[in-house]
Amino acid sequence: MYTTPYRIAPPYGMIPPEEQQRRWEQRSLHRRGVGIGLALLGMPALSAAFGALGTLVLGLCGIMQDRYGAEYLYLPPHIYYIYYMALYLSMVVLPFLALALIFRLRPGEAFPARRTAHPGLVMLACVGGLSVCMMADLLNSVFSGVMETVFGLTNVGASLPLADDGLSRVLYFCIFAILPPLAEEFAFRGVVLGLLRPYGKTLAIVGSAFVFAIMHGTMAQIPFAFVGGLFFGYLAAETGSIWPSVAVHFLNNALSVAQQFVLTDCPETTATHVLYLTYIVATLLGLIALVLVLRRDRYFFRAAEDRVTLLNNREKFRVFAVNAGMILAYVVVAIETVTSVQIA
Repeated sequence: MYTTPYRIAPPYGMIPPEEQQRRWEQRSLHRRGVGIGLALLGMPALSAAFGALGTLVLGLCGIMQDRYGAEYLYLPPHIYYIYYMALYLSMVVLPFLALALIFRLRPGEAFPARRTAHPGLVMLACVGGLSVCMMADLLNSVFSGVMETVFGLTNVGASLPLADDGLSRVLYFCIFAILPPLAEEFAFRGVVLGLLRPYGKTLAIVGSAFVFAIMHGTMAQIPFAFVGGLFFGYLAAETGSIWPSVAVHFLNNALSVAQQFVLTDCPETTATHVLYLTYIVATLLGLIALVLVLRRDRYFFRAAEDRVTLLNNREKFRVFAVNAGMILAYVVVAIETVTSVQIA
């Protein structure tokens, strides 16, 4: 803590050192909050711009044809999936890469990859993350059910079509199970968490999870993304590496894609039984792994705050989350959320 050198009060016109430090912390955190909000706004902006440009170029090249149908944007399925991957990567990576460059984050801060001293323990924690994801998915289902039952609101977000051939399955798996763990963990557990890390673990973990949740922009995903983001952020902050959160993110998404394949290929009754069994097995394996983690290190999930600041957590979150950049992001997310639901 900072102490004033004056016994009673500073000379007239001078700001006490402690107050100067508070103001500096507020200004610095405010700038980072604005930058993060603008990066969130950059995602739909880049998606729209690159989408329009890509459609124009592909149309001029004669690749778009009516026989492929509107669901594939009149492209061959393989080209459509590759086009979607390029659009997704540019939308997620570029705004946050620019953010990291503007704030001069070092590579080890934007993409932390420090080797952990206890790899076995971290691997168990990653498996335990499956149960966290399953519980978050259950919470999400309950939330969606309440919204539908009480308010008559259902999610109508667009889904990616799934072609039948093997190459399309591989590309579909890459789109949902490989790219999001890499791109989104770089953006949110790398850049966002790195920007907030100087203000303590609590703000870094909760703030990155908050931004990760609102980025999804649909009623059906925000609760799940926030709970999952808390666990992902905790792993990244505790281990000093992005790879554990990438691993948990991958396990969750790969399981979801496998379930999608089952729903597509199997009769409805069989698919339902397989999905319930998968959910139960994944949850139990995750819970067992978490118990083993706590048996080996009972303080693994009790990380103490490691940065001393003059702002308390409530002040820090208010400065970070209430500013022009973040408010504009809330408006865009609200519009996306409203357009993704329909009234029954």
